Amino acid sequence: MQRIFLRLMTCLCGVIALLSAAKAQSIPPDSIQAPVLPFAVVAPFEEVMVVSDITEALAQGSGCTPGEVIARCREGIVYALVDGGSTHFSSTPLMHGNRQPLLSKVYYSVSRAYQSIPALHFPSGADSAYHSLLTRQELANHRFLDRMEKYLTANISDTTLFSTLKETFRFDYLVLLNQMDFIQTDDPLTKLPGGGERWCRVHYTIYDAAGTFVTGGVARSSFPKETNDMNTIVTTVFPKCADQIWRSLWLVRNFQ
Repeated sequence: MQRIFLRLMTCLCGVIALLSAAKAQSIPPDSIQAPVLPFAVVAPFEEVMVVSDITEALAQGSGCTPGEVIARCREGIVYALVDGGSTHFSSTPLMHGNRQPLLSKVYYSVSRAYQSIPALHFPSGADSAYHSLLTRQELANHRFLDRMEKYLTANISDTTLFSTLKETFRFDYLVLLNQMDFIQTDDPLTKLPGGGERWCRVHYTIYDAAGTFVTGGVARSSFPKETNDMNTIVTTVFPKCADQIWRSLWLVRNFQ
């Protein structure tokens, strides 16, 4: 009986070894664990930080109140960032429910001021390494506007903000959305060729988890002056702005 038992155990061990080898061969090494993307916490701007002279028109065109337009602006741009950063970054929004106290901590911990948009210099070919939603002409126009405009930046006045956030998140970056403005203009210098007469602009500042400034600026997208439907703006304009924010972080992270 002992010999039979030993033979059975030997056979069983052999079968387990064969199955383990087959499983190892059938699973590519890189599929065992997905690569970990840099993780960002995204904080929306305060409701009073929507600066617009077309809010009434957007409300009428969307069948809602001006307050609802502002709420859709806050949520729309945040979720455009959360949904649009998946290729290079993962992120989570500081909105709603139990995250509201953390968002209040963000607001109490920053001071804001207008300043020149940082001039970033990247090696040749860096732009083309990121597959942006913008055309080359659009990118060139944005670089031109960066030299003309200022942006609302966020300065950290209470550095305990980062230790507070670390109690909840293991994050790499804090993306602060400081202001959104809608501008209507007939100035040809501020219109894209063949584009509209309105601009949506998002002012942002990005810090790393240690509280060090990384980058900041204005993300922009033009759209026709006839567009007053918030659904259209949320699905076509906001993703372009979100793309520019992630693109600026990706370029600094990889080429600075």
